[in-house]
Amino acid sequence: MEYILPDHLFDGLPSALLLLILAVAIAALAKGADWLVTGAVALSKNLGIPPAIVGATVVSLGTTMPEMAVSVLAAWKGMPDFALGNSVGSIICDTALIFGLACMMTRIPIDRFLLNRHGWVQLGAGVLLILVCLPFRDGDGNPVIPRFIGFFFIALLGIYLLVSFYWARQQGRVVELE
Repeated sequence: MEYILPDHLFDGLPSALLLLILAVAIAALAKGADWLVTGAVALSKNLGIPPAIVGATVVSLGTTMPEMAVSVLAAWKGMPDFALGNSVGSIICDTALIFGLACMMTRIPIDRFLLNRHGWVQLGAGVLLILVCLPFRDGDGNPVIPRFIGFFFIALLGIYLLVSFYWARQQGRVVELE
């Protein structure tokens, strides 16, 4: 990050100004999130697929980009443990914190189609991650995840996206959100 923003950029600024910068950043983030949700709902209506599918594909990819950037940069700089920890922690945070907060704010209608298909895919991906972490070792006997596993997971993501849109078309209904 020091290549984008120098460490000394905020040195000497009064606390009140730093809090104002923080408030403006949070407000901009909230407005961007609002635009993202509005655009995602419009996309689901235009494509004729349920908003949950757009959320599970398009929106999740967009919101994952910052985490991906951090993990890729960490791996590139020789900190693969940080990259793996960020990836796994992101999954846990998305599932527990974000979904938990959403359920606390409002009742979430259960879409059996979504849960039966996508829930099993998520569970399977977690089990697959555990399985690929077990058998591979480097020359010193340390556990590693080989590069081909990364290509494998990217291919699985592509297949998941295609199958998700197929399932959405198969389901054939759009939930109206106001």
